[in-house]
Amino acid sequence: MTQLALLILSGAAVGLVTSMDSKRRILGCACGLLGQPLWLWSAYHAGQWGILALSIWYTWAWGRGLVNEWRG
Repeated sequence: MTQLALLILSGAAVGLVTSMDSKRRILGCACGLLGQPLWLWSAYHAGQWGILALSIWYTWAWGRGLVNEWRG
């Protein structure tokens, strides 16, 4: 179930964040940010420390993208 959620949220995030429409980019960043707790949990649970570090970085990046897009 976690893998399916990761697939949907991460795939949607990448697809939406590359849109020309700012509302879709905001939604893309939100999808990316919503998926991050799953990535963090999965990486920690599996002992994948490099993926965990990258997931922390991605969490920051998705949050930054959401704030930047929201401000316009």
